[in-house]
Amino acid sequence: MADDITFRLAGAEDAARLNAALRALSDDLGDTHKATDDDILRAGFGKDPAFRAILALRGDAVVGVREDGEVAGVDGDDAAFEVDFYNA
Repeated sequence: MADDITFRLAGAEDAARLNAALRALSDDLGDTHKATDDDILRAGFGKDPAFRAILALRGDAVVGVREDGEVAGVDGDDAAFEVDFYNA
């Protein structure tokens, strides 16, 4: 149920979980996912972050990916996280 889902801004400590969720989305879409956890850490949580992410969590688990307003669930769940990329 959606009532046990929490949302929060991702931090550097979430890089591995964020990357795992992005990899799951890529797999669902049939895309190649080449980013490493370190790539996500550098790109999102370094001196000049290229993105920010809001995680949707059920307990400690990231439960899905939201892209363009649509939900692509991870493990059949219907929650989301959103990644906003900055173009400077």
